Amino acid sequence: MHVLIVSTPRASNFFGWIGMLATIAATLWPFTVAATTASKIGSAAIYFTIGIAIVSLLTGVAASART
Repeated sequence: MHVLIVSTPRASNFFGWIGMLATIAATLWPFTVAATTASKIGSAAIYFTIGIAIVSLLTGVAASART
């Protein structure tokens, strides 16, 4: 995030897009492996929750870090 703040005019928007695309990719990944349906859904829910938490927390911290 620091590199984006230094080098990009709208770093928060750019990081949001990158983070959401990575979150979507991580959420869909369990459906490509051989496992039970319940474990696929559970893993996808955990990955989605973690991804949303990371993106929202880093975006908030970056907004408060810039003055």
